Parts: sequence; C-alpha cells; structure tokens
Amino acid sequence: MSLEKLKIAVFVPLSACGCVYSHYLDRIWLEIIPYKEHIEFEVKDIRSSEGDDFNLLQNSIIIYNPPNRKDPIKFTSFLELRNFLQKYFKIE
Repeated sequence: MSLEKLKIAVFVPLSACGCVYSHYLDRIWLEIIPYKEHIEFEVKDIRSSEGDDFNLLQNSIIIYNPPNRKDPIKFTSFLELRNFLQKYFKIE
C-alpha cells in the first residue's frame, strides 16, 4: 500500500435540497471513517464541469488515485466503496 492518501470525491446535486442526498453522504461517511487517516475526502457538485467530465448521471464516488491503476474509479454505491476500501486497507 502506498503512503499517498487516497483522494476521494463524492458528487451529489448540491443545488438540490439536502434531503435529496444527505442519506447518501451519511452512508459514504460511515464507510470512510475507519480509514480517515488514509483518505482525503471532499464533496462536489454533480452538475459541475468535472461531473460532466466523468459523465455522472447519479450520486457517485470518484477515487482519483486508486492503487495499482492509472485511471480514476467510479462507484455509485456505498457497498462498492466498502468493498474497495476493505480490499486495500486494514482496520487497525
């Protein structure tokens, strides 16, 4: 495992009511907490130019620098994120 922090962005419709995406962010946050020392996390607008670049059509998670890959990884489910994090990190 690299010493570089994993860079993660969660894309949600920030211009919509928080009730539309708050549960999604809560679930993502619960998955990230055990690995917080190894992760840089930010929330971004899905309707931004960056969201367009990733062709995002729903709430999504982008891992910019996944281990052993050159290209970012896109997930839409917290379960996908959980599986990825459990595979690459061990909880102390």
